[in-house]
Amino acid sequence: METKLTTSSQETPIASLFSGDLVYGIPYFQRPYKWKKENIEQFENDLLALIDIDDKHDHLARKTLVEMKSTLHQIMKYAVSDELIRKNPCESVDIVIPSDKVKERKALPLAQFQEILSHLQDLTDNDRRFLALCLFTGMRRGEALGLRWEDIFDDKIHIQRNVTHPQRNQPYISTPKTKAGIRTIPMPKPLIDALCPYQEKGYLFGGETPYTLKQFTLMWRRINKAIDMHGATPHVLRHSYLTYAVGVTTDFKTIQGISGHADVFTLVNRYAHPQEAKVIDLTNEIADILTEKLQKQEPSNPL
Repeated sequence: METKLTTSSQETPIASLFSGDLVYGIPYFQRPYKWKKENIEQFENDLLALIDIDDKHDHLARKTLVEMKSTLHQIMKYAVSDELIRKNPCESVDIVIPSDKVKERKALPLAQFQEILSHLQDLTDNDRRFLALCLFTGMRRGEALGLRWEDIFDDKIHIQRNVTHPQRNQPYISTPKTKAGIRTIPMPKPLIDALCPYQEKGYLFGGETPYTLKQFTLMWRRINKAIDMHGATPHVLRHSYLTYAVGVTTDFKTIQGISGHADVFTLVNRYAHPQEAKVIDLTNEIADILTEKLQKQEPSNPL
């Protein structure tokens, strides 16, 4: 006997909703899913791909994924106990949810950063533009990929969109990660030159549509083949840029206006790294202050 919630003859029996042959489509992921082990794994991996480990709110995304995974397993468990299905398709699904511990990234030594910068002209136009944006603005990879030529005028870059690849390859266009991410960055002269020749419209990287993940990967490989990047990724270049910025000024609100962080706390504690030379100078300066009075109090040695 089929289980129903109403007496309507048009109601879909509950058991049929869990049929292994029934196909469900989720528009965001643009792929079909069935109540089968391999599809459950694919669905949870798709959810996993949405977590941004560089976002200070990552723990919220991770918590949501844990809850969704648990709920899905419970639904299937009750479906088995009510004999709606014979086997729980979520059993033995091997999904490892990432730790919510933030992995610290270190900035490149300034000499290595400058070495990379000195080889910008070794690259083709598009590759040079992308790397120059990373080196001279510290913007996020997705923000650079989301730039249109119409966003660049009056020697300023107006960031208003972000490009990610949640579907593994096709670009997904959205707004920046935070409200502060929508910002305007003045362009220094070297960046203005590196972006030449300028075009009238379209995405800087892709033309009518942004780069796919494959196109970006190929570009980054070309850059690494032409220049010794010392293992740096676009995000390491961002870390490096912000570290140098903190070394130049303690006006963190101004740096925040360039970086697009939601708050200064994240900027200082996650992205800015201490520079060894400045740490040594500061400890010596503090020691001088602490011992100054003591030295004045010490009696002079008699002749």
